[in-house]
Amino acid sequence: MNNFININEVLEAAILVEENGETFYRSFGNSADEGEVKKVFFFLADEGEHIKYISGSV
Repeated sequence: MNNFININEVLEAAILVEENGETFYRSFGNSADEGEVKKVFFFLADEGEHIKYISGSV
């Protein structure tokens, strides 16, 4: 049995975490009533921009 994971598996997992995080934060931002709370959630969602670096798009 091979107990090692390869770099592609690590990168795929990181991308999935980033995509799920962005979806989560945008969903909460859209449902928030207060302006400041919305801003925080949308800020956190936009922090997912570094997914471009993980996926090699930059």
